[in-house]
Amino acid sequence: MIETAFATEDVSSSDEALLESLFSRLNPSPTSLLKAALHFASHHPAHLRPELLLSALELRGRQQALGWIGKLEPTIGAQEVMLQTGLSKSGVHKAKDENRLFAFRLEGRNVDRFPLFQFKAGKVRVWVPQLLAIVGNGLPAADFLAVERKRLNGRSYLDSLREGDHEPVIAAMLKHAANIGNEALGLEPATKRARE
Repeated sequence: MIETAFATEDVSSSDEALLESLFSRLNPSPTSLLKAALHFASHHPAHLRPELLLSALELRGRQQALGWIGKLEPTIGAQEVMLQTGLSKSGVHKAKDENRLFAFRLEGRNVDRFPLFQFKAGKVRVWVPQLLAIVGNGLPAADFLAVERKRLNGRSYLDSLREGDHEPVIAAMLKHAANIGNEALGLEPATKRARE
């Protein structure tokens, strides 16, 4: 039934209401909802409500967060970051807010956690702020770093970077981050556009 709703070329408000009704009654997984939204978007790009896709992505993120967070362990609190870096409490929070320090907060908790891997000799590793500037802090960065990738033979960027700051891995990671979404939009990679 969902396929017939997607197959029509002219999407009316009744079709949209039907989709919303199906999603609410069937209570699909965030993955199924995201797949349906992407399928709908590919056939009717002008009619996709961004809230639907955003909602699916947020649900998926909350669902996956504990798995990503587990891969980021060990983590430390703000006090330990202060000892590690010599920053004041306000300096730690300012660095986090300015994406110079990777931190995340679990839903329902009022405390930031800082993955220990981002520090080397009391300083934040050089690539961390570069990555955060592209993908954002918190769970988006956790997802990007912790997800296993085909391009890394089933390993995550985090797995590769725990072994050391290898320039080719860092360059490939930052390039990948900068090009997220470009394929779906039919755009050329940012690095290719920059060369022209």
